[in-house]
Amino acid sequence: MLSLHDGYARVISGWLAGQKLKSGVKVFKGIPYASAPTGNLRWKAPEPPAEWSGIREAYEFGPEAVQEGMLRSLGTQAVSEDCLYLNIWTPAGNITDKLAVLVWIHGGSLLEGAGSNFLYEGSKLAETGIVIVTINYRLGIFGFLAHPQLTAESGDNSSGNYGLLDQLMAIKWVRENIGQFGGDPGRITLGGQSAGALCAGALLASQKAGGLFQRAILQSGPPFGLGEFYSRLAEEERTGENFFKAMGVKNIAELRLKPTAEIFKKSRDISFMARITVGGRLLADYPGRLICEGKYQKVPVLLGGVSHEFSDKYSPVEGLSENKYIDIVRKQYGSYSTKLLELYPPAGDIANARTAIRMEAHKLMTGAEIVAKAVAGDGGDAYLYYFCRAVSKEENYFYGANHSSELPFLFHLADRGNIFPWDVRSWEKADYEYSKSMMAFWSNFVRKGDPNGKNLPVWSKYGMDNPKILAFGDEIKEIQDLESFNFAAFEDILL
Repeated sequence: MLSLHDGYARVISGWLAGQKLKSGVKVFKGIPYASAPTGNLRWKAPEPPAEWSGIREAYEFGPEAVQEGMLRSLGTQAVSEDCLYLNIWTPAGNITDKLAVLVWIHGGSLLEGAGSNFLYEGSKLAETGIVIVTINYRLGIFGFLAHPQLTAESGDNSSGNYGLLDQLMAIKWVRENIGQFGGDPGRITLGGQSAGALCAGALLASQKAGGLFQRAILQSGPPFGLGEFYSRLAEEERTGENFFKAMGVKNIAELRLKPTAEIFKKSRDISFMARITVGGRLLADYPGRLICEGKYQKVPVLLGGVSHEFSDKYSPVEGLSENKYIDIVRKQYGSYSTKLLELYPPAGDIANARTAIRMEAHKLMTGAEIVAKAVAGDGGDAYLYYFCRAVSKEENYFYGANHSSELPFLFHLADRGNIFPWDVRSWEKADYEYSKSMMAFWSNFVRKGDPNGKNLPVWSKYGMDNPKILAFGDEIKEIQDLESFNFAAFEDILL
């Protein structure tokens, strides 16, 4: 008889055969959670997957969403519009285990990335006793195009956000099927990093996601501080109209007949920026605003950022001249720049680059702090962290703990680093122990909505009267020196 113990699972669409690792973790790759969003389903809400007969081999990852770029170059999978697949790592021995589940949304600026990327290899994190699910979703022009014609045909007066609709479909699939992998559909955590955190934050504030997940993790992508990734429906519809003109089509039927490669190339030629559309079926308003108004899923939240967000934008050799530094601050912060230049004054070319990096990190940390404050103000549980331990601190002090540098420790990517070449080095014993602690914190949170556990430093809930942050530096410890982040100044900007 086929069983999970032997690497088989029966989902709604049919039987799956996975792989059983030496650790006992079972891996199921390339599971379709929706029909291919191609042909007449292009730029429509996803539909359920087709059933299959016999046993489907789930040994290989499914195709990644159409893309190119840095994250794409790390993958070995084909790219295709037929990309709505997910992957599962489960340590469960049988379907009655009811283990907590982490559904992970990948990053990549809504333009690239995949659940199959090595950054999210889930076997080690699954060994902590939770089920890991990674997903693909539509990206770029295929995932975030809005247009008046699409709005008119939608039935709910909205368009865009197809990538978010894919994510919702994936969570619903998990709720319906994860029991067959030993998971508990009543203990699902929605998590993500960078653009994945932006998406998780949007779904946290979405009226369509109520009850679908019981906790949320937002890493380096709070719903405040990255405003360029949100846009009103009317504005995005105008962007869509311009894309129609660029493609030389008059209606959506014509565009649906165009080849994938032609559409993608044109989107790159005109530098199409994928944005989360505000207004319509998913989001009544900006996610941050909804959260501050108490209009969000009332679930425990774990969130934070790193100390050197986007440090790869700057050169450790050239740095930033005083004029360039001041110009960057003025363009980004407008009328607030005078105050910020007082708090972060120019001090030499290399120092200016480091200051620009620190300012960006403080802005995103403030975005996370605003959410933590809102959740705590509602009587909810929020856990705020600050990751400042560089993988290669001595060799690359300038870059520090860059964007996504916590992922190697969270997913235990020993000796592999993250997406940046300077982060690759051999791990020492201390790195293994550090990763073990970080995995334990996250795994505890997924299980019970509280990251604390045996043999771990205390991680206090963020409180209005006790606003502590857990710092993941060379050692892991709580800090309360919030003035160093200049939260008050950035709150004025972000709110």
